[in-house]
Amino acid sequence: MSELAGATVVVTGGSSGVGAEAARMFADLGARVTVVGSSAARVAAVADAIGGTGRTVDFTRLADVVRLAAELRDDLGRIDVLAANAGRIDPAGSTTADGIEANAQVNAIAPWLLLRELAPVLAGGRVVGTSSSAHLRATVEPQHYGEADGTGWMGAYGRAKLVSGVLLREFGRRHPGTTVVDFHPGAISSGFDRSLTGFAKLAARVAQPFLDKPTDGARRLVALACADQGVDGRYYDRAKPAAGSPLLADRALAAALWRRAQELTRGLPTRDLA
Repeated sequence: MSELAGATVVVTGGSSGVGAEAARMFADLGARVTVVGSSAARVAAVADAIGGTGRTVDFTRLADVVRLAAELRDDLGRIDVLAANAGRIDPAGSTTADGIEANAQVNAIAPWLLLRELAPVLAGGRVVGTSSSAHLRATVEPQHYGEADGTGWMGAYGRAKLVSGVLLREFGRRHPGTTVVDFHPGAISSGFDRSLTGFAKLAARVAQPFLDKPTDGARRLVALACADQGVDGRYYDRAKPAAGSPLLADRALAAALWRRAQELTRGLPTRDLA
């Protein structure tokens, strides 16, 4: 993947922060970029600036994820790189319109659903997921995943990133022609904390001057998209290979979480998600 000129790249969470900067970098390398985000105005601004196209999606509504995937399959025909960068932290205990704990849906179930729906056009391509070092401290009970359980926002977010990483690797095993890799971009100064409230939001604002810039995270994402070999199934901390949670390689856990994801998305007008 060292040459991206003419490649088709989709960047979720591409309307701000790391995603917007990565979209610009991909475009500068000659890729055809589709910017995906929740705000039509921000998506259009980034897409217009880089000569790309834009699509909106609401990850809190799984039916909207299915709609987006169908449009991308029809419009693009093939995706060489999916930068699965979308994510956010929601207040503890909040649930989506689908009845799923919000951190679980936005950071794990919705990205998994999009990935599964895009499988036909990702064959031979690469998925670069934006993870977090918060996954290192997380555990999960697959049969209850997605339920609001009283966990604080950081615990729920870390668990979601663990689940996302496990599902990403299981996707790679089920689709061996597609390279999968994820990374912790660093502590980035962006709008990622915009849904926080109270002391957590204040602490995030105080920390802003000491954090890495979105361009730093974007360079790390693009580097993994371009790496020639050796990244499949790996976890990176910033720009270096790192030891992720041992649970990322637990195949029994992966199978159980895959079944749970199927349960949580049952009834949607999807492709066959066997």
